[in-house]
Amino acid sequence: MPESFNNSAKKLGLTAQQCPINIDEYGNVAAASEPLVLNDLVASGQLKPGDKVLLCGFGGGLTIGASIFDYYN
Repeated sequence: MPESFNNSAKKLGLTAQQCPINIDEYGNVAAASEPLVLNDLVASGQLKPGDKVLLCGFGGGLTIGASIFDYYN
């Protein structure tokens, strides 16, 4: 896990397993990273209806976007 993500996860009390990252699989795909990792989690059965999800993306410069929601398929 990159250091910036690791520090944020620690501050939120999250484990590395709770913070999946897919840059090693897909490369830097910018805004597509969040939907890709969400799709991977659903397809693998790791994300189940009723789970809380925090999506957070960092972009060029100081761009950041985040959303929190309950997952229901």
